[in-house]
Amino acid sequence: HLKLSGLNREIMAANRELQEKQQRLEEDLRAAAGIQQSLLPRRPPMSTALEIAWRYLPSEAIGGDIFNIIPLGESLMAFYMMDVSGHGVPAAMVTVSVYQFLYPRTPHTSEVPGTLSMPQEVMAVLDREYPFERFDKYFTMFYGVFDLEGGFLTYSSAGHPPPLMLREGRPCELLTKGGPIIGLGGMLPFEEETVPIAPGDRLIVYTDGMSDLRNLRGELYGEKRFYRLLETLKSGQIEVMMEGIADEIDTFLEGSKPPDDITLLGIVYRGGANED
Repeated sequence: HLKLSGLNREIMAANRELQEKQQRLEEDLRAAAGIQQSLLPRRPPMSTALEIAWRYLPSEAIGGDIFNIIPLGESLMAFYMMDVSGHGVPAAMVTVSVYQFLYPRTPHTSEVPGTLSMPQEVMAVLDREYPFERFDKYFTMFYGVFDLEGGFLTYSSAGHPPPLMLREGRPCELLTKGGPIIGLGGMLPFEEETVPIAPGDRLIVYTDGMSDLRNLRGELYGEKRFYRLLETLKSGQIEVMMEGIADEIDTFLEGSKPPDDITLLGIVYRGGANED
């Protein structure tokens, strides 16, 4: 009986220790998620030429989504969205590292020709600096630069879900030029494309948490349904559009958390140059 009582005490002590370790792990994950979310833009850059809105819908597990919008002088506005493979702290650490690498006031930016204004070169540099074997991670990315005075968007995509260009009176366009995921070490070259933009044109960029979205019943939301939703919302303000998408996701998930982070970025070109 005494032996059984001692065994029970040992089991209870081990269980308490396990619970304490689990609690510390959950606290660390919450802290990592907080740091990652703190890097997201708090408000759009001041611009009369662009109207910008976004939604970040985190999953239960900390993931690898991040985006940023970077003014480059008076008439250029760069932006990117990326999604690191996997979940947890390792994925979040890679997003933070890339964010710092691309931030305009770091020494690293001297390695990127054109001060971050050439998407093709940005992709090539990232592919060299973030090989899969070094980080055990790969990531997708879309990187674009608006020429606000000229009315052009130059972009390149690294295995990212193709953003949509919505133009009044025309079917939506998928922006597909680019190359493979980042991390393959220059296996294939990256392409870039320049497309004209007119006042009223809007760009929707998102991560694969949207295209791969499933509800608790395993039903796939699907890209076609997403494209149809965008067509119904595209005449409203971009902030209203982002809210409409978020509401649709919430309805589809019936209040549950998405299985993967979902990041949505909407940009409307209004014409003219940036105030900054």
